[in-house]
Amino acid sequence: MTLDPKLTDTHILALTLYGECQFPTKHDKDRPSLDVMLALGCLIRNQVRAGESYAAICGLCSCWSASRPKVQAKVLEMREALLAGPVTDPLYTEAAWVAIGIVNGYCRDLIKGATKAHAVGDERPAWAQKRIPTLTFARHSFYAETA
Repeated sequence: MTLDPKLTDTHILALTLYGECQFPTKHDKDRPSLDVMLALGCLIRNQVRAGESYAAICGLCSCWSASRPKVQAKVLEMREALLAGPVTDPLYTEAAWVAIGIVNGYCRDLIKGATKAHAVGDERPAWAQKRIPTLTFARHSFYAETA
């Protein structure tokens, strides 16, 4: 992921939430809900609190990957629009609202400190095979690190 130095953590997170919630998933008939956007924002913030940067964590999200060219193209197009001036796209505006709350600590941790997650209904990843989710929320199972 190539980032412009003018982009703040809030911009980076908003672009990521915008990209990840851009298209319906196999679990959603429409775009993912605000709950999904909030949960993903909390998950990324919890990983940042564990010592990573927003750019590093968000860069791992599939919306920045060439493996999802349609999504990546939308995110890069929105990034260029954002750098050019105010953005009025309703989904981006909602993502920015969530990102402001997450980055500035206005939103409580809805996922109880979880730093890993997978969609309910998907095959459980190897790391989750013998673990019990901390919580299931917004059609995702969330896992906190254990001591």
